[in-house]
Amino acid sequence: MNLPFAIVPIDLLIGIASVSDELANRKIYYAVKEQVRSSLVSSFHLSGSVERTSRFLTDFFSASGIGGVRLIHLDVENHRAILMMENNPIAAAFEGRAQKPVDHLYRGVFAGVFSHLFRLDVDCVEHQCTAVNHRNCEFILKPVHEFDFAREEPREQLDLE
Repeated sequence: MNLPFAIVPIDLLIGIASVSDELANRKIYYAVKEQVRSSLVSSFHLSGSVERTSRFLTDFFSASGIGGVRLIHLDVENHRAILMMENNPIAAAFEGRAQKPVDHLYRGVFAGVFSHLFRLDVDCVEHQCTAVNHRNCEFILKPVHEFDFAREEPREQLDLE
């Protein structure tokens, strides 16, 4: 694997997460999702079952310093997953000050990874966030048409196409 990496200060990612414009946050999310899905994940040359590969990737993310990422639920047949992130340093920086979830960059990474693994486009909504006084951050991944756009979270975090 010849994939360049950069060590990025958490403060830089906190700056990106501080953007409070919904349209800008959706643009960040979709740009990251596409980049991860189309090139980053394939650079790892992963093989094996979706279950095994997704567990490797959650371990990789945890080791990278973004907090502990756990796979809570995986339904390969229906293209769904739930991830839990503990000790998220970005969300912790906003704890008690944010009105809405702040992890648009991570949502994009997770959506790109699972779109690649499932071989089907899935989206990610942050259902719980430490920044808005939840203990952990919880991310729900599934095909966009399965989200209930009558609810505020999907409406604010995703584009209904």
